[in-house]
Amino acid sequence: TALKKIADFNIKEIATGHGPMLTESTIEWMEKYKSWSEKALEKQGPSAALFWVSGFGSSERLAQAFAHGLTSSGVKVEMHDLNAVDSFEITECLARSNVLSICTPPLESNAANAVANIFAGASPKHHKFVVLDSCGEGQQPVALLVNKLAEQGIEEAARPMTVEGKVTMQVLQGFEETGLKLGKSLTQKDKATAAKKTDKDLSKALGRIGSSLNVVTASKLGFRHAMVASWLT
Repeated sequence: TALKKIADFNIKEIATGHGPMLTESTIEWMEKYKSWSEKALEKQGPSAALFWVSGFGSSERLAQAFAHGLTSSGVKVEMHDLNAVDSFEITECLARSNVLSICTPPLESNAANAVANIFAGASPKHHKFVVLDSCGEGQQPVALLVNKLAEQGIEEAARPMTVEGKVTMQVLQGFEETGLKLGKSLTQKDKATAAKKTDKDLSKALGRIGSSLNVVTASKLGFRHAMVASWLT
């Protein structure tokens, strides 16, 4: 995002946060950094964007609980305040995220306009969504946001999170548990792919073992172990 924002600037010096000042070949250094960061994003695994509303209802508390559940399962979470995020940041965030978690904004507000920009950029091919109740007076109804996203053909990642009454510890726990469950469903595919690759690599390794070698296995008290032996007695 930062690189794109300064793409038209004439950069003469780069002050890094962990090294010397770069005064030569600045364009080359920026291209190297861009290439590195893009490759890093490709390997990051599932990620979720969480849009909350500052100073409105219990949006921040509920969003933090939901985010804690997601991060506990290994999902990368990117949080944005709907009162502060701009359209460019939304576009960049949507490009990096698989799941869009949106807290209900106040009616006719800057936050509501930001949500409209999220809807405009969301894609049925790349995104799933979940709507979170902000518990704020005069907010957009949860059902309204759900219906608008459903009309665009975007699939729900989890059931909408609504709150009846006050926000209690039980409510916060429910938000966290839903985030954890969603996170596990997102990482399950990656774990299955990794396990499949491991099995494939193991098969290749075993295929190279000569016929004079043996695989010895043992099991005791619930523990299992295996080793390759060149001879048996």
